[in-house]
Amino acid sequence: MIRPALRTGFSWGRVAALTLLCFGAARAQDLPHYRKALDLREHQVYLGAIVEAQQQLKETPNHAPSWLLIAGTYLDLKKCAEASVAAASAAKAMMVHASTVPAVSEEASREALTNILTGLDGTCGASLPVARAHVQAGQYSKAGEIYGRYLAQNPGDAQARLEMARILSWAKEYPAAIEQYHILLRAHPNDREVFLGLADTYIWSNDLPKAEAQLKRALALRSTDAEARVKLGRVYEWQGHYQAATAEYSAAGRLSPDNKDAQEGLERAKGLAAGRLRRTTSADIVKKIQETGNTALYWNLANTLYHNEGRKVEAIRTYRLYLTKFPGDYQARLKLARVLSWEKKYDESIALYRQCLAQRPDDVVARTELANVLAWQQRFDPALAELDIVKAKNPSLTVAYLSAGDIYRWQDAFPEARQNYQKALDLQPDNSRAQEGLRDIARRWRTAPTAYFHDGGAWDSDNDFRWLDQDLGARFHIADGWVDLNPGIKLHEFRQQGQNLNGREPYINVGGYIRSNWRWYAGMSELSLVGRSNRLFGSLGVEASVSTRTWIKVGCQSQDAVFETYNLQALQNGLSINEDIYNLEFAQVVPFYGKNEIRGLLSEAYFSDGNSRSRVYLKGMRDVIADPQVAVGLAYKSYSFAHQPSPSSLYFAPSSYAGPGATAELKYRVGALLYRLNLDVFKILHSPTSEALIEGGVSYRPPVGFFAGATFSYGRGGGGVIMTNSNSLVKIASLEIGYDF
Repeated sequence: MIRPALRTGFSWGRVAALTLLCFGAARAQDLPHYRKALDLREHQVYLGAIVEAQQQLKETPNHAPSWLLIAGTYLDLKKCAEASVAAASAAKAMMVHASTVPAVSEEASREALTNILTGLDGTCGASLPVARAHVQAGQYSKAGEIYGRYLAQNPGDAQARLEMARILSWAKEYPAAIEQYHILLRAHPNDREVFLGLADTYIWSNDLPKAEAQLKRALALRSTDAEARVKLGRVYEWQGHYQAATAEYSAAGRLSPDNKDAQEGLERAKGLAAGRLRRTTSADIVKKIQETGNTALYWNLANTLYHNEGRKVEAIRTYRLYLTKFPGDYQARLKLARVLSWEKKYDESIALYRQCLAQRPDDVVARTELANVLAWQQRFDPALAELDIVKAKNPSLTVAYLSAGDIYRWQDAFPEARQNYQKALDLQPDNSRAQEGLRDIARRWRTAPTAYFHDGGAWDSDNDFRWLDQDLGARFHIADGWVDLNPGIKLHEFRQQGQNLNGREPYINVGGYIRSNWRWYAGMSELSLVGRSNRLFGSLGVEASVSTRTWIKVGCQSQDAVFETYNLQALQNGLSINEDIYNLEFAQVVPFYGKNEIRGLLSEAYFSDGNSRSRVYLKGMRDVIADPQVAVGLAYKSYSFAHQPSPSSLYFAPSSYAGPGATAELKYRVGALLYRLNLDVFKILHSPTSEALIEGGVSYRPPVGFFAGATFSYGRGGGGVIMTNSNSLVKIASLEIGYDF
């Protein structure tokens, strides 16, 4: 087995030793899947180690050593995005459980994580997943450096620049954060998120007049922005402008009656304006609690520590103390959930939001905030499920559509994102967040057409039959990208024993989204051959991607059984037999001991001459080498007819034609180039001749511009595919070129 060599100082042995140290040998013995994962990784069974570690995480969620093992293994495989996500998850798990493990274990975990992040930097370069992993690990300065290198190559990525500005402000690098926000403003002068981010940065750097100016710009865009009004009220309060603060808190309360920050701010600003109150410090509140024993004042103390003095750790501790005294205070629990989410303590925040919703399931504000926190954790599907509930309960809540639009956009599911942003604009035509989301989609999502030309042929040596095929077509995105339209025309030429037959086949295929992971498809073509009437073919079906490596496809199609055979005389005589086909295809990675995949097709067809046929094809594969990807496996295929009233002489129609086989695949990708080679061997039990097929190809497919590909097949009986209708010796070659505009 080939182990990829890393060009950095990354040491898997060091990470493995450190992850073992994290929980100690005695504790590790209680984690069988983790122990097995370590053993598999030591023997370089990379994907098996990942599967075992994932199984351990199902049994012991937030087990940081398992996340570290997954991250390090993916890094060995040079799968940068997966390694980055796992490293971020390890950092989150370590943060959640930092107080429950010995100091030596925490230190070892940190060192292992640092080792992996160093490997990510050297192997994967400046990419957004790597930068986000550093953010989750709390390494804001390093994350800012990676964002900077990424933006030097992708200066137009507004979302990445916004993320960079935020993390620079968290790192207290205020001038650098402000510079990034101003770059964004030059490109997007009416972006609410930028105004609010700038305001926060100015507040944290104690430049309150500039924070005030940015909040006013946000309110000029949308006067109904309750969040901006609460922030402006605080800025006025901190500057001693109590009447102005009172006005802003009042306006925020009218816009959002359940906003406790607005309610408390209004009460405080009124008291300050009337001289009944002076600006309270945490020391004042502590003194009053000691004098009166009034534990309800812990709430005021927590707010003062967090909002006025920036002592966030003490504030969170005090919020928790208040809830132990008043466990039934719903608003206090909700406020702590928000504060924890702002401080990126996502798991604790989600648990508190769940408690709130168990008490008040119709609180759409809390449910929307929960969805946002889930999305920040990259748990997109649960987040969208929560937002679906919000939309059902309150179809006019703009923020639910904005959040759903953001989540879909982060996943590059642009049609769904556009739909949600457009709904938000229908409810609130001047919503800048929706407008900016649509502008970002327009920048990133290419809807330009693709033109292509395909030239190929098949040669049946046993029957002296040649089928030459040319295909010219294009693909278009219509209906805001919800539908793909693919028109084209095929030109056919058939040759057999010195005779030729030409034909043409115009076609049109359509397909589109049902949801991001569900698609429908349909097609129709008209075949015109010399000496016979035109024939219409059609197809219809749906396909679903259940997960990254799991999909199903259900469909039906109609075609001419004679046209699909190597029988030129029958074609010239105008003979026609209709074949209606019903297919179920699937593929699934089976989660046991490494990366094992099962694929299959079940097919039933009915002919207009009364016959029917069944096809079954199953293949099980196992990866044995990671780079290049090499997999081996076993297969089985069956092709049989039920003859009623009698077998047809026009097409290959055996009563039984089946047998087992062996298969091997090789894939290797270098940038936009993909090389592929496949070998299949079958022992057909009902034929004296075994079947074998070797096929392969190379393709060049960049994101934009010219693309090309060439494929070949050589073998008897089609080998690994069951669409060939006989065990003839067949050669197939094809060339495709095109352009993505």
